[in-house]
Formats: sequence, C-alpha cells, structure tokens
Amino acid sequence: SEQYAELPKSTFLPLASLKALQQLTLQTCDLEHLNDDWLAKAALAWRDIRTLDISAVDNRFSLQGLIPLLVRCRKITTLELHPTATPFDLSLLPPDARNTRITGKFSFHKAPVDVMDPHAVFACLKAMFPNVTGVKRGDIMFSRDFATGDEDEDEYQEKWEELEQLFLEG
Repeated sequence: SEQYAELPKSTFLPLASLKALQQLTLQTCDLEHLNDDWLAKAALAWRDIRTLDISAVDNRFSLQGLIPLLVRCRKITTLELHPTATPFDLSLLPPDARNTRITGKFSFHKAPVDVMDPHAVFACLKAMFPNVTGVKRGDIMFSRDFATGDEDEDEYQEKWEELEQLFLEG
C-alpha cells in the first residue's frame, strides 16, 4: 500500500499568516495532528475562507470541532473535512452558528466510523448545516479491522442507513 510521510505540525504554521486565504486543499498525506484545536486556530486565522478541503488519509476532526468554523468563517461554501460521526451537546452551538451555504451531502471520515446515535448526529448536522440533504461516508469496505466497539457489520450498516433515512424524511 502507498505510504505518505507524516508532515510535522510546523509545516502549517506559515499558513496562519495568510489572513486573506480563501481556498485550502490538502490531500494524500498523513495529517493525524490536524484536529479540533487546529481547526479552531484555522478559523481564527482565515475568516474569509470559502473552500476548506482536507480530504486527508487520517485526521482527528469531530462535528463539535466544526463549531469555530461556523462562528468565524461565514463565507465558507465548500467544506470537506470528513469528521467522525460523533454527536455533541447542541447547547454548545451558539444560536447564530450555522451555515446555509453548504448544501448537498455531508461527508464523513473515510474509514468506517460508528454512528452511535443516528438521531443525535442528524440533529447536530441539521442545526449546523440546515441545507445539507444527506450524508456520505468513505468508500472503504467494512472490515472488522476497522470496526469500533463490538458492533457487527449488519448493525453498523443499519445505523448508517437510519441516518440516511432521517435525511430522506426531512
């Protein structure tokens, strides 16, 4: 399999000085150290960003970690971060922290991730991105090597299908 060198955290520090940055696309490298804290710093630095595409092999973003982007980056229209499908307490979401510019299907992490509570994930997504019409997950086939917890393949698939059905029902 193809291996990518891990980039040190310092690689991205100079980007923070680009206050007028409007588009950033990072792909095909190990970005494991890019996490919710990094996103919060990016949101502070790049208020004018319109496209943020970090379709990395590995990252540590969560749905809750997207909140700073919603609060500070009001012009964003394309967001490809593939966070985990973990819901958060909606009281953490400020009333005006939502993005109506992002539409279509919301992408989750490329490796199979567990949806512990499809209804809670749906509520988080609709509160954050009211115009999102569905979800898509990575193309990696289910493998017990990637599974989280003790769920079997059927239960894993059922939870994703339930989440997708919630969007179909509106």
